Amino acid sequence: MRFRLSTVLLISGLLALTVTAVGLLFFPKQTSPDPEFQAFSASKTSSEKESVSAPPSKTPATPNALNSQPDSSAVPENETRQASTSINSVSASNPGSRWSDAFLSATNSEQFAAVAQQFAALSANQIGPEEIAAAREILNRVASGELQGGDVGPIFRALQHSSDPNLISEFVSRIPQWQYYATFALSEMPNAQGIPALVQQLQLPDSQTGESRYFILEILAQDAAGNPDAANAILDQARSNRLTKGMWQRVALGLGGDQYIMTAPVTPSPNLKTYHMAAGNQNFFSLPLSPADGQLPQRLSLVEQLLNLTTDPTVASFLLNARDNLTKSVAALSN
Repeated sequence: MRFRLSTVLLISGLLALTVTAVGLLFFPKQTSPDPEFQAFSASKTSSEKESVSAPPSKTPATPNALNSQPDSSAVPENETRQASTSINSVSASNPGSRWSDAFLSATNSEQFAAVAQQFAALSANQIGPEEIAAAREILNRVASGELQGGDVGPIFRALQHSSDPNLISEFVSRIPQWQYYATFALSEMPNAQGIPALVQQLQLPDSQTGESRYFILEILAQDAAGNPDAANAILDQARSNRLTKGMWQRVALGLGGDQYIMTAPVTPSPNLKTYHMAAGNQNFFSLPLSPADGQLPQRLSLVEQLLNLTTDPTVASFLLNARDNLTKSVAALSN
């Protein structure tokens, strides 16, 4: 009896060992992922998202580089006040150097903005060769990456008030770096003297103008009702079949859609839209076309001319939408 019991126990043990061995062979133990691998995956995903939403911030290359996201709590109040008054504390014997020194003395984007706003407040008769030279120096330093994080929009706004014809080529040279600011500046120069330069950009091959061509077309469309050069340029582009559907859409929006502006209006508007372009740190605005626009009939006339130059139903829909918006504005004005 004991022998039978021992035999049964021995056989049971052997069977258990066999089952265990088979289980380990065909069903290996599931281990949790390596924590370091998990951390790497998470960090990679995070960095990929950042690269899509915004370009990675660059480490300042020089002591003059600006902090693109300044910590206001870390900037002493007297230092901020000094930035806002630094332009008045520097010797006025050399105005150009005075402005250059004021910009270069800024240690963060908040101080840079304070100086830039004072520069933007200069009147046209205060923009002379020295001021232009100082602005050119700062733009060159920002374009090269020596100064980082500053918004140069106020510099463009100040320069566009000047009637110095040399600024036309200066603005054109800045289109690759600041296509929005440079285009605005050319379109808003006194006596529309920058418009021919924008028209000339449309004569260049698409490979040279790139994405800037779309915005230039839209700004020219905004100005076309009051500027024959701008109107003829758009009509010529349509007749020569140089407009893609995307370009047609931008032209239609420029004629009958929201109007882009470089400076926010003094009177707040609930319809104001704000735009930020990471490339070049460019900021601008738009407002719906005003029913009080005195050039609505000219805009409508140009839309009708463009409708006669296309048989594409998609393009026609863009223009018809613009015509509808303009017609409603005319009706609202008459009421």
